[in-house]
Amino acid sequence: MSEILIKNGQLIYPGRTEKADILIQDEKISRIAPTLSGSYEHIIDATGKYILPGFIDYASIAWDSAPETLTSISQTALNGGITTLFLNLPADPKQDIDRIESLAVQSCRTDFSFHGTLTHFSALTADFLKDCVQKGILGFHISLLNEPEWSDGRILALLWQLKQLGGTLMVHAENKGLVDFLTNRLQKLHKDGPSFHPYTHPAEAELEAVTRLITLNQFVECPLYFTPVTTTQTLQLLQMAKQNKFPVFAESRLPYLLFNQSVYEQEEAGPFCLIPSLRSKADQQALWEAVREGTIDVLSAHYEYKEGTKNTVSNREPFPDFSRFFTSLFFSKKLSMNQIIRTVSEEPARLFGLFPRKGILRKDSDADLLLFEPHRPIPESKEKLYSPFHSVLIRGRWMVKEHLAFPSGHSAGKFIPALF
Repeated sequence: MSEILIKNGQLIYPGRTEKADILIQDEKISRIAPTLSGSYEHIIDATGKYILPGFIDYASIAWDSAPETLTSISQTALNGGITTLFLNLPADPKQDIDRIESLAVQSCRTDFSFHGTLTHFSALTADFLKDCVQKGILGFHISLLNEPEWSDGRILALLWQLKQLGGTLMVHAENKGLVDFLTNRLQKLHKDGPSFHPYTHPAEAELEAVTRLITLNQFVECPLYFTPVTTTQTLQLLQMAKQNKFPVFAESRLPYLLFNQSVYEQEEAGPFCLIPSLRSKADQQALWEAVREGTIDVLSAHYEYKEGTKNTVSNREPFPDFSRFFTSLFFSKKLSMNQIIRTVSEEPARLFGLFPRKGILRKDSDADLLLFEPHRPIPESKEKLYSPFHSVLIRGRWMVKEHLAFPSGHSAGKFIPALF
């Protein structure tokens, strides 16, 4: 039985910070107490270090090239303290769920679960939903930019099906008709460069779609998860919906907090063309406040580019990748450690059925731990195995030690089903 005692660390919870010792036995946290003593296989002194629960995020994988892609992405995630990844699971009859799980087990450096990705709703889709929920997969993502597949009637049918199964509908909410109309008009005027990108994805497109989904869902009351939320108007709507006890949840993404649409004035603005576009400085400030007060439930490092614009000028993406996700939040000094942990650990675990196995430091939870030295400068390292964390453990296994990740042969890769 593997045993690790970590002493004198500062344990970070969403609502508090406390000094305590943690004992890990057989992949689980077995005890947390102000002082623990005894003879154990490994005793680690964490004086001066924060101890955080592992982070949870999402990655989209092209499953035809899964082994190489997933190993690379999950290694970067692991370096950044992400110990559980939600991976995309396409609703495709040609894609076997068990085969994809097997690929992930072989290639993923972190633990993982799945979010189903839907492009339409049919009898086959209904069977896919049932199979997924039985396997412990609760989140299902659609993009309203895929309309006309997602008419109101089809959305209601999907909401109803998920309500019966206990699932959650995740929505990229933008009005496709408006986005297409504005895009076509600007193209006819030969105004289709990066500087015009914000005009093709206005805040009103997001607000209309979120309003419509919340209105339709009043007749079903299925959990609704909007991703990403980027505008002040949408935040105000979600605040009212939450106050009225509607089952709505919101995710935003790191680029929308770190940048605003002034970047489109730059000469090399192509890499900033995200879907939806970056917003105004006022929206950017409103997003930070929404994270602090709880309207934003989850933060993610994942983002989507407008087709044909990614790295058209520069080979370097301007946004922090998984490995720099936490440090970007920490050194922004706009969020407390406790607020960060709520949005990147506890809430993503809670909303998709992994809590309390994941997302918290608690007796009997998986021993997914991060040891972070808050006063140690973070160097700019090009070493692929470098981590800003002193240590990363997944189910009690050392994946990063003294800032260096173990080589990829040291795999974690375990499917974590939702807890019902």
